[in-house]
Amino acid sequence: MGVVTRIYGKVGTIDTLLPPQMPFDDAGVSCGFAVINFTTLDGATKAVEVTNAYQLDKNHKLEVCLYNEALRLAGVADTFAQVTKKEFDEPEDVTEWLNDPGQRDAYCVRHDTNTQGE
Repeated sequence: MGVVTRIYGKVGTIDTLLPPQMPFDDAGVSCGFAVINFTTLDGATKAVEVTNAYQLDKNHKLEVCLYNEALRLAGVADTFAQVTKKEFDEPEDVTEWLNDPGQRDAYCVRHDTNTQGE
């Protein structure tokens, strides 16, 4: 934890009220992540930019993200859910889109070098 605190202390100001936390399991082995709170969002953003893919030693490399990204990743399902394709229904009249019941149509207005279109 001292190494992590020293690295991130150089990047930004770490929040002293919420010191860096690294959870451990019942056997005393690290869960493989740490949570570091910075005093400003700029400090946290800079920490991600500077230390992502940071090589700690020969066998360990840091992978860093903001907390909201970690929450998004935690919500991703572990199993892949195949997306079902909606069956294509060929319309009887392929020019049906031209017969808009609201009589709306695409238009373009050009004046000098200005163009406005819908």
